[in-house]
Amino acid sequence: MKLAHFLTLALITSAFAQNSDPSNYTYEERPDIGAYFELGGQPSSVTYDYKIWKKHFTLDYDIGNIYGAGAHLPVNKWLGVNGFIGFQQIKFDYNLNGDSTLRQTMLDSLIITSDDLNGNLISRNLLVQAGMEAGVPFYSNYQHQLMIKALGFADGIYGKTFFDDSKFANANLFGYGYGASIRLAIGPVALEGGFRLSHIWWSTNFDPEKMTGTQINDDTFMFEYDTPVSPFFKASWSLY
Repeated sequence: MKLAHFLTLALITSAFAQNSDPSNYTYEERPDIGAYFELGGQPSSVTYDYKIWKKHFTLDYDIGNIYGAGAHLPVNKWLGVNGFIGFQQIKFDYNLNGDSTLRQTMLDSLIITSDDLNGNLISRNLLVQAGMEAGVPFYSNYQHQLMIKALGFADGIYGKTFFDDSKFANANLFGYGYGASIRLAIGPVALEGGFRLSHIWWSTNFDPEKMTGTQINDDTFMFEYDTPVSPFFKASWSLY
């Protein structure tokens, strides 16, 4: 009986000693928050409808970088929730499709000014992206608090446009984003870099008191685009 007790105690002690060995542990991913940057670029495809007084316009556009804050919350070592809040500026140059006679007719209406027919519009967009990520930690070391993980993600996007000096009302924007990245975690610090693609859409009209006709859709600004493969970088700090 004493021998059985001794063997049981020895097994428990051995198991505890083995589990206490740091070499048997893996790095535990932690919730983090930090700075997010994404390089902008010309969209891969664009559909738009810009019209005033039912007359169509030509648009040129310049899509800027995204600056903001990103975060992620691990669910387990393979799955997590991620996202970012960012700001992006898009500059539009618009010009009426028509000859001088049409321009003069529109100006004679006393509703439309020359700035409405040819000019520029700046939209400062708030973007909120959130969704799921899945990844494989192909290197994890508890002793050195080091992890390298390959990730893929798919997210939904919601946001708001803030137009600079325009008769068009600010619009809600919608879309989705997806991409892949590599995350390097060293203790409480995480560095992540990869690429992202997204699809964005919004549609708006003149403020009701500024309408040029009886129908709200007489004055429309719809913009829909797909981004190119856009590199991004995130540097974050764990919350514990």
